[in-house]
Amino acid sequence: MPSRLTFVVVILCAYSYAQFSKINSIDYQQSGSDVAFVTYPHKLNFAGCTVGRSGSTVTITCTGGAGLPTASTSGQQVTWNGSNYFSQNKIIFDVRDQGIDCTGATDTKPAWQALINATGDDTTILVPQNCTMKVASTITVSSRAGFRLMSYDRAQNGGGNQRPEFLWTGSTGGMWDFQANQAPTVEGFFFTNTGTAHLDYFLRFDGNPSTRIGTEAQIRYNTFTNNMANPGTFDAIPINIVSGQNHEKNVITDNDFFCSQSRSFRESDSTIINSGSPNVACGLANCTYLTDANVGDRIRVSYATGIFDSTVQSITDNNHLVATSNAASNQTNARLHFRQAYGNGITIGSTNSKHNTINRNSFTQCARGINMTNGSFSLEHIGGSANDILIYIGNSSESTQLNYVEDENTLRDVYISNPDAPIVMNHLRNSLGIAGEFDGFIYLASGARVTITGSILQDTPGANSVVIGAASPGNAQLTSIANQWGPGVVTMSLLGFTQWRTAAEASGVGAGWLISCGDFDITDAPTNGCFQFGEGGASSVEGHVIVSSGHPGNTASFNVFTAEPNSQVSGFVNEARGFRTNFNMFGNSTSMISVGFDAQYLAAVRGGNFAGFRAGFPTVSTTTMPFARGLWIQAPIATTQITTASGVYIEDLATNSGITNRYSFFGAGATDIAHFGGPLELPASGSANKAVCFKADGKTLGFCSTVVASDGSCTCN
Repeated sequence: MPSRLTFVVVILCAYSYAQFSKINSIDYQQSGSDVAFVTYPHKLNFAGCTVGRSGSTVTITCTGGAGLPTASTSGQQVTWNGSNYFSQNKIIFDVRDQGIDCTGATDTKPAWQALINATGDDTTILVPQNCTMKVASTITVSSRAGFRLMSYDRAQNGGGNQRPEFLWTGSTGGMWDFQANQAPTVEGFFFTNTGTAHLDYFLRFDGNPSTRIGTEAQIRYNTFTNNMANPGTFDAIPINIVSGQNHEKNVITDNDFFCSQSRSFRESDSTIINSGSPNVACGLANCTYLTDANVGDRIRVSYATGIFDSTVQSITDNNHLVATSNAASNQTNARLHFRQAYGNGITIGSTNSKHNTINRNSFTQCARGINMTNGSFSLEHIGGSANDILIYIGNSSESTQLNYVEDENTLRDVYISNPDAPIVMNHLRNSLGIAGEFDGFIYLASGARVTITGSILQDTPGANSVVIGAASPGNAQLTSIANQWGPGVVTMSLLGFTQWRTAAEASGVGAGWLISCGDFDITDAPTNGCFQFGEGGASSVEGHVIVSSGHPGNTASFNVFTAEPNSQVSGFVNEARGFRTNFNMFGNSTSMISVGFDAQYLAAVRGGNFAGFRAGFPTVSTTTMPFARGLWIQAPIATTQITTASGVYIEDLATNSGITNRYSFFGAGATDIAHFGGPLELPASGSANKAVCFKADGKTLGFCSTVVASDGSCTCN
């Protein structure tokens, strides 16, 4: 216990000594110790102390301890438990009391690190408005729980005029490094750098588990601005890109990210390239290459089936330039972009970094706004502009969901590589018109399972473009439900659906499919109901199906029911049916008719009627119909090896009893003619006196008395 403790209090207005009994907190200094903040939940007990006053300064001197605590170290506070004062860890700090410079004049890293090292779990550090803090090297927060770095400002979109600011002035590393922190919070700041100060990150959440496990960070109400044109390797918030351990369930909401001071620029939609050539030309001859581009700039020429990604080697004139590599195909009406954006907003880098929530954030001028190389997340209301890719999904260890993607002027909204888990996208606002790349505003780079629902298309895509691009549609499974692919005018080809139809009807069998159900505003869709291309691989026993109404109107071309499998299997096939119906019913009415093709009854039935195949001849009222065939068996189109070919084959109807009248062939018309181009043959094929033939008059039937020749002739008696 100190022998002498002195309080020096500066009075800003006239107080009586008696009023000191109402003081709840006071700064005090003990000789040889740091300044600490003393909190008294009850009034101070000045018994045993002497008080002196000189002007506005009051000095309180207590000898023998007078019931005060023996000591208070940096990062602690004195409190009262009802009978004694004691020291405990301080839980709320004001940076102005900790020697942190808020003027922006000096590097605050040393002061910040000293403060953090002196604090423990569940510590809150408050930063006032108008506080600018320079940081020249990394501030590390290691293995803490409940660390909170906060202000009372909402600094989204750059914040107001009084926002607290962290200004990076270093040259390597990042600003704040949270290693194995459990439930840290960062709220209400403007994070930025000078135009020449490179940094790797503003807030990093990483590290292997230690005393604490990294998880459940909360980052909200901040702005992250990188002032470099090309920041190189930069992620504003990287999560678990090093350790690979934990760092799940983070919540990142209401933040704005400006990743660089560079962006892509759309030049023209009339670009011409030729296979094997580096030459790029403006088809309409109205471009301004000399003004808009520089040697060394990145160029991207995109078109419906791919992209030519290169750099400018030389610029000939406003409508011609030479790239540093050769194009792979001949294209016209392609879209040309100059330059690019740099840096990433949020990077999620581990299979264990799952269940993240990313809501109401915006990203501007980022190479990738959200860059998930692995992990999972859900998001809602994501906006911004001028990004190369707004959302990049390399892999997804668990299901990932995107809701309300609402940015503008971005080259690609979503880029999906090869995720292990399904991706669901709801309520996307799609637009190629402003800046979208022509090979896909939504792009599937490999195999993926993707569902798109409730989304819209704001404009009509260019002639040589697709809204949804797929590098390998035969391996991608896309389900499109209840989207309005308008108000722009879009066809199956412009939307990108034709890619799946082409793959399904090609020579190979892939694992991909396209299922569209309830989609609107596709001008040439097979139906406004549901249709499917592909069935997920050769192991499937079903084909792709189109089902629609009876089309009572004058429709140019339609299918009421279509099964179009392009069956190609290298192994043995036991059964292959174009259409099959299994009836499982009982108690039919006597007027009921069942009609099917390859139709089988799965159970006994009662009453009704059945037809295996039924075709009604049309009534022709104007132009003569050349022929009408109820059943048409087409001959092989080339030389084949068939032992026995039967146009119609009827099994023995007497195999089981119960059929009263058996007819293998029944012509109900009394004057209908049975016409056969060759002889009729009875059992014992090819034997004399068994084949039926026409006699010399050409009308009377007889039997062949000789073996039927190869041309079908015989001696008919």
